[in-house]
Amino acid sequence: MPRRPKAQITFHSLPGIPGFEAVRARNMANAFPRHVHGVYVLVLVEDGSRLLRRGDATFTIPEGWMYVLNPHEAHACAPASEAGCGYLALCMDGEALRDIAACTEMPSAPFFRSEPFADALLATRMRQLFAKLESAPNAAHATDAAHALHGLVTALLARHATQPPAQDRQPHRAITPIKDFLETHFAATPTLVTIAQAACLSPCHCQRIFTRETGLSPHDWLVRIRIRKARALLDAGCPPTQAALDAGFADLSHLTRTFRTAMGTTPGHYAANRH
Repeated sequence: MPRRPKAQITFHSLPGIPGFEAVRARNMANAFPRHVHGVYVLVLVEDGSRLLRRGDATFTIPEGWMYVLNPHEAHACAPASEAGCGYLALCMDGEALRDIAACTEMPSAPFFRSEPFADALLATRMRQLFAKLESAPNAAHATDAAHALHGLVTALLARHATQPPAQDRQPHRAITPIKDFLETHFAATPTLVTIAQAACLSPCHCQRIFTRETGLSPHDWLVRIRIRKARALLDAGCPPTQAALDAGFADLSHLTRTFRTAMGTTPGHYAANRH
């Protein structure tokens, strides 16, 4: 049996444009369990097909199709076959996206529907952005990337953004205290009992309420925070072993296992493939 090509992930920051990150993934066989992103994510499937589970719906997204994830939208994704898949992803901070929306007549807090879509113009602009980011740097590199990004995002907003749906109820009062507690104590190993006490709830009630409201358990939310902290440390040049300890992991092996599950690559590979 021929060996499957090795997975490759490359991360690009956009020169002089905070709030955006571009990711190219090739030959991905990883299945990502249920998780959330704190940002908008636009994805173009480049080869193969991809499974996306969001809410009660499961979508098979073929090559050339796209989808958008709203911030904190719980979902799971995986290749649709053993052959794996490749994709381009643009991660967009909410404030950065709203800044561009403010220059248009688009909603100030854009919302994107759950259904995948085919959009040849948007796919072309997505590929053009990555071509600019992956070209050899020159005097016009940053300007060209900025123009390509603006063209892509304005097209996305004009063609697919809608008003956010009306909320039929307010989030449970305990959600913010639990999130704040986890954000503060990420480097410790808080038990469910300790987390629940921070919100004056029983452990069972805490688990049930938090999972219902966020799509993740308190423990999974804690892991998400630790991964975010580890990424920031790696971005700053911190060695992976030290990043593991500072982000609350037991050791480098613990970080590596968790990081691979969440990011599809190891901390060392992530640090070496940021541009």
